[in-house]
Amino acid sequence: MPQPPASSAPLHPPASLRQLSVLLAVWTLLVAVSLALSISRIQQHAHDLMLEGARNVFRTIVAARAWNASSGGVYVPASEQNPPNPFLFSPSRDLHTDKLSLTQINPAYMTRQIAHQASLQGTLKIHMTSLRVLRPENSPDSWEKQSLARLEQGELEVGEVVERANEGKEFRFIAPLFVDKTCLGCHAHQGYAIGDVRGGISISQPWQDSATRNQIIHSSLLHALVFLLLAGGSLLAHRSLAKRWAQTEQAMSGLMQAEKMASMGRLVSGFSHELNTPLGVAISALSHHEHCLDDFGHLLQREEVPEQEIRALLTDMRESGQLAQSNLRRAANLVSGFKRSSTDIEREDIRSFKLREIVDEVLQTLSNVYKKTARIELDCPPELAMTSVPGLLDQIFTNLIVNSVTHAFGPERSDGHIRIAIDSDGAGQILISYADDGKGMPPAVQRRIFEPFFTTRQAQGGTGLGLYICYSLVTERLGGSIRCDSLPGAGTHFLIRLPQHTPTAPSGETP
Repeated sequence: MPQPPASSAPLHPPASLRQLSVLLAVWTLLVAVSLALSISRIQQHAHDLMLEGARNVFRTIVAARAWNASSGGVYVPASEQNPPNPFLFSPSRDLHTDKLSLTQINPAYMTRQIAHQASLQGTLKIHMTSLRVLRPENSPDSWEKQSLARLEQGELEVGEVVERANEGKEFRFIAPLFVDKTCLGCHAHQGYAIGDVRGGISISQPWQDSATRNQIIHSSLLHALVFLLLAGGSLLAHRSLAKRWAQTEQAMSGLMQAEKMASMGRLVSGFSHELNTPLGVAISALSHHEHCLDDFGHLLQREEVPEQEIRALLTDMRESGQLAQSNLRRAANLVSGFKRSSTDIEREDIRSFKLREIVDEVLQTLSNVYKKTARIELDCPPELAMTSVPGLLDQIFTNLIVNSVTHAFGPERSDGHIRIAIDSDGAGQILISYADDGKGMPPAVQRRIFEPFFTTRQAQGGTGLGLYICYSLVTERLGGSIRCDSLPGAGTHFLIRLPQHTPTAPSGETP
């Protein structure tokens, strides 16, 4: 069976300020990444809008050019605004009537006229350009030249934000114009063939920096607000949790002290009961010895005393003296063992000891606790030694036995059986098997038995700290492990593993 789950582990305090700082740093990083992604999306959206707008302008001009070409050009009155096109080599370029002089507007001429009108109405700039121009005004600038080269290499369009000296940012777009049959009349002499890139239409407009900047500021403020709310909330929550933890820790400390005193009370009660027996026998023996002395004094006052009476009286005195001596020695051993255990707990002295002796002392001390409820069978090699804190083992066995008597058997059982088997695994580990044939536990209870304050006898005054103390002593203080197997009606089995040699003193205070 695996070790107790997290839910059954000892309580842990809330995050420290250092941990909270780490969490806030992670949160700051996440907010910063989110803000960076948001700004990137805003900029990309603005770019996409400008790009789609430029595409629509380009498509409109191309559609108009196609209409013009399919109609063989259109004629308008020649004027200062519409002078004859010197780059249009066509015998029907100019037509004259009685009242009008008309000149032909071909697709290229119409594109220039559209660009001129657009520049008069706003900030949109349209420029027809090529790497091989007929009209010098159509010569490309440096950006257009690089973009035209990319179009001739197969790109379908180029659209990007560029910096203009003293003019701020500008969105520039260019898409290709391909040579078709209607173009060859004017451009065949330049070596073009159908399908070649004749040039392109360049569209420029100011980058909407203010709108983009406003959206970025709005997103930044929103992220800052979310960050401050969560960061401030985390700090307030930490303070509240720390305060509540301090109160819980104080309450837990009081309950732990109460349970420790109750455990000590059980030990003292058992110790007192065990001590009363040899002391009572010793007192009775000494009282009998005193009566024998009085009788001996009366014999000495008599003139004649049979030797048989004197020998009988001396035998009684010797036997009562030996009985008093043996029981006083037993009482002294009990006091010595109890004192050694309490000193070990207080000082956490590590020493070598025989496990059998430690468990025998606990069983003897607690005999009045379990003798009317259960029989305890101990299987432990007499010479099995351990280097550790024996007082902590006293607490562990005391809590396990009291737990069995209280929960596994209860007042209705008088024939319970507890078996304690202790041995070494040969690899530096002590294996302690503790099993009772009590009522057992359902899985829901078994999963929580090592939790502090969990008890099924709260109404009867249970604190829920007995097995928690065992778990804490075994895992934290002695560096071992403890697991529990139990089924309803099938008893309970605890398996404890402890290092046979504890190299250094356990840290912390004894629960």
